[in-house]
Amino acid sequence: MNKINYFKEIAFDKGFSTLEHQNFIYLKEFSNFNKIEFKSSTLDNINLKIINENSNKNKEIKVNFYTYKNGIKIDSIAFYRNISGHGYGKYNCLSYFDKNTSKIWQINYFPFKNDQSFIVSYSESNITSEGKIKLDSLHYLDESLEVEMENYNLNY
Repeated sequence: MNKINYFKEIAFDKGFSTLEHQNFIYLKEFSNFNKIEFKSSTLDNINLKIINENSNKNKEIKVNFYTYKNGIKIDSIAFYRNISGHGYGKYNCLSYFDKNTSKIWQINYFPFKNDQSFIVSYSESNITSEGKIKLDSLHYLDESLEVEMENYNLNY
């Protein structure tokens, strides 16, 4: 599968089973994850960090993506979420960062067991040379589900 179209394909073509499988992989990877630092090949003076913000007292996982310039935090974005909501049950956020293009693809959704997911949004962002995470395009947004996320503080 072409990485550039990855989230577009799972959001619109492959559906629930692909999201469920990808979340399982992320859950396994980020469950015992602390922090990783790396450089983008296109951003010479920006440091990037992915940090697990999870407290070990619950099974909810909150991983954030940070940009730093000269040691100062510039911006951040929710990178992976596997947490419980209320009205819709579980909530997931899956992201992919391509260090060669400095692009972040992201899908936010509520998974259900009846072979469907309620997708909140699918978006693409870019990291600027100043370290800002800029939303390039929002391909889909269900505003009622966005309100649900806000009601239960699922964004951050």
